[in-house]
Amino acid sequence: MRGLLLYLLLPLFCTAKVRLPAIFSDNLVLQQLGGNPIWGWADPKEKVTVKTS
Repeated sequence: MRGLLLYLLLPLFCTAKVRLPAIFSDNLVLQQLGGNPIWGWADPKEKVTVKTS
């Protein structure tokens, strides 16, 4: 039972603090194959993966 509780609560403490500029918001449209730079801020040594469609 304690293991289940730990399993459910652990993701609350393991979140990355990644911030993106205000220009990246809902309904943003980028040109396909346009080489658009994507930037943001995160904690040092934080692994960030960006996947576009």
